[in-house]
Amino acid sequence: MANIKIEVSIRIVETDEVVQDNPQKNADGNFSVVINDKASTCIDQVEKNLL
Repeated sequence: MANIKIEVSIRIVETDEVVQDNPQKNADGNFSVVINDKASTCIDQVEKNLL
């Protein structure tokens, strides 16, 4: 069996987009989610959205 390589890239940017409840799959195959400013200051909330 071959080994598996997992790559994760995270980019955090401010946006005026509407907050989303669930991650969305983008056309390029990546996933994104928009969270509110308050949730972005709580590492537990950020981690929950990323996982």
